[in-house]
Amino acid sequence: MGIENWSPLKRGIVLVVLTVGFLVLYSYVMQRWFPPPPMPPPGPTPTSESVPRSPSPSPDTPEEAWPASPVAADRVQTFHVRTQVFDVTGTNQGGHLTSWKLLRYKDLQGRPLELIPQYVPAWRPLRVLDADGRPVERLDKALYRTDLKTRPDGSVELTLEYADDVDWVRKQMVFRPDAYHVDLRVLYRSRSAPMARGYLVWAPGLEHSTAKERKAAGWSFHAVSGLYRDDKARGVGRKKDLHDVREGLHARWVGLHSNYFLVAFLVPDATTLPGALFSTHVLGAPPGQPWPDPPPTELEENLDVLMVLGVPFRPGTPARWTLYAGPKDGEVLTAVEPTLGEAIQYGMFGFIAKGLLAVLKFCYRLVPNYGVAIILVTLLVRLLLWPLSHRMFVNSEKMKAVQPKIKALQEKYKGVPLRDPRRRKMNEELMRIYREHGVNPMSGCLPLLLQLPILFAFYNLLSVSIELRQAPFVFWIRDLSRPDPYLITPILMGITMILQQKLTPTTMDPAQQRLGYLMSGLFIFMFMNAQSGLVLYWLFSNVFSIVQQYLYHRFYFRTTPVASARRSRLKAPQAG
Repeated sequence: MGIENWSPLKRGIVLVVLTVGFLVLYSYVMQRWFPPPPMPPPGPTPTSESVPRSPSPSPDTPEEAWPASPVAADRVQTFHVRTQVFDVTGTNQGGHLTSWKLLRYKDLQGRPLELIPQYVPAWRPLRVLDADGRPVERLDKALYRTDLKTRPDGSVELTLEYADDVDWVRKQMVFRPDAYHVDLRVLYRSRSAPMARGYLVWAPGLEHSTAKERKAAGWSFHAVSGLYRDDKARGVGRKKDLHDVREGLHARWVGLHSNYFLVAFLVPDATTLPGALFSTHVLGAPPGQPWPDPPPTELEENLDVLMVLGVPFRPGTPARWTLYAGPKDGEVLTAVEPTLGEAIQYGMFGFIAKGLLAVLKFCYRLVPNYGVAIILVTLLVRLLLWPLSHRMFVNSEKMKAVQPKIKALQEKYKGVPLRDPRRRKMNEELMRIYREHGVNPMSGCLPLLLQLPILFAFYNLLSVSIELRQAPFVFWIRDLSRPDPYLITPILMGITMILQQKLTPTTMDPAQQRLGYLMSGLFIFMFMNAQSGLVLYWLFSNVFSIVQQYLYHRFYFRTTPVASARRSRLKAPQAG
């Protein structure tokens, strides 16, 4: 039979095949004609002459003298720094940070969001590791002297210093009043066994300290340690133990990120990081035993992951970085460092997602509700696809006009086996009818096919755009980036799909129509766990399509030649 008589399942399979083919072709074209810049050659094997170096001080600046007397505190103390965006707490034992809260973002309980997970107390930001990635335990036990100063410009300078006969460590941080980046300086010298290099780390991970919070917020089991190189943000380490020391990176930054937040070390003065340390370990996992991918539910819900990100420094040489700890907001990130915006991963259809986000923000300025903004963007997409929809509706009306001939043809060849040569003749006659009346049996697939990239882009947009995190719509939908808690919108979406099918002319038999309704029901289950913002887009896309169909049948088709020809055919038997 012809294409118009295909079952919904067969049409769905063809649509999926066409979509996959498009994606494969897109990837090939991008790699063939728009390849990424070539990777720089890897750095040499680390030696005493080629260890990662931080910017050296000016030759005119004399080396600081070792403190004449020990520098230390007499007891364990905590320190606290609060700005307009941060609430940071730490301890002078080891000179570590214990809490880093973002005041403008909330967790699932409505409290300021905590960036430092609390499940591994031994691992904290600003811990010092040796060249092999092992903690320097004597520095972890040291009691640093703490000094807090407020500068005239409102910034706060924190200095943690410790010195004895063996080690001298100074960690300095400058917090600006209203900025998510911090100036970080470290000086480390030792009179013990010489250390070729050391690492300053952020650990034990990023946000969501309990398994329940991770599951509810959609946090991935492994998170990702990412690094920026060759104009792309690359990931390292997934769902397994990893200890990786990267040399020859020439990276502008290295970072640890979740869906919506990022911690990154950047080097100042447009220089590059020569290396980095990435380490992940599943807590409670037997060493060396591979874990299944994806992990079973009980593993994902009960185990935590220790993640360590380290930047190198050379002992004896002052090291400087900019530490970013905040939201993955494109405007904020690019203001700190243009390449930092690449931490937001929009996927293959990133160019569409970025365009949608820009339009969403514009609509949000008009109506400060992202749910309404999504509806407005959906309307705009439907308007852009109007020419294709117009052709689809006109073609559907033509299909109605030729339906009696198609039915007669099907009756003529009723019972003919699929392999019978007469079946080929039937298809030839069917295609002749289509040509005579200007019917295109595939016109209904094109608008849906063109909407799939937009659907994928919306999915990625809702997964990584901080603007839509915890963005409410109305009534029961309090977060457009999470599923509808009462499944109201997925059910309404399924109903609109069934209504759309009823309004669309078809030559399918009743069994095929029932199968189509069943597929609409399956879409409800497919979208049950999708973000409510994504369901909202698809729901109102269906609603606008139904309205468009009604308007066409109410006004357009009453005056077109297609409708006139159809009416004349209906009146012809009565006249006889």
